[in-house]
Amino acid sequence: MGLSREEQLQLVERARRGDERQRERALAALLEDFRGAAMAVIHRALAAAGVGREHAEEAWLQAAFKFYSVGLERFAGRAAPRSYFVRMALNSAIDIVRAQSRQAPLDEPAQPDSRRSAEALLAREQLLAALRRCVAALPPDYQRAVTRYYLEERGTCEACAAEEGIAKLSFMKRLQRARDKLASCLRDKLHWLAEEHR
Repeated sequence: MGLSREEQLQLVERARRGDERQRERALAALLEDFRGAAMAVIHRALAAAGVGREHAEEAWLQAAFKFYSVGLERFAGRAAPRSYFVRMALNSAIDIVRAQSRQAPLDEPAQPDSRRSAEALLAREQLLAALRRCVAALPPDYQRAVTRYYLEERGTCEACAAEEGIAKLSFMKRLQRARDKLASCLRDKLHWLAEEHR
């Protein structure tokens, strides 16, 4: 059984106001609680659009990244934190569906064992550090694309492209490459952590 609304709200407050260790533990507990409901929504959205289940983890990572980056501070308490996060996860899945509709699906090797290990670690304290390192490792153009689109929420790829001084299609390709690099980096880091904890 998941956390109650009151327990979720307490963790949100701790993730906002506690010391660094308290914040990371609270965020890990929240993400662990959110994951089941969020992944169910992500899988349904991808299946309804005919997009492969292999993109579910990417949608989860995007939602987790956005939640820790801006979602915590913007949360106003009008809905339960879990419901708030699930909407983020659904939006991430929709973004992926839109991206996939504009390009041929990418072939990725199956990673059943390492992916299961990585998924188990997503709810642990290392998530924040891994996310920060992966974002910091992106090339400057990709960092700006992720920041403008996901964190600053400039509205559309067209608005972001105008601020970057490039064509909309060029920005969309840059954003997709940034997401791919971010997802790949996180998979590598979480797989390394999984090996370290065996």
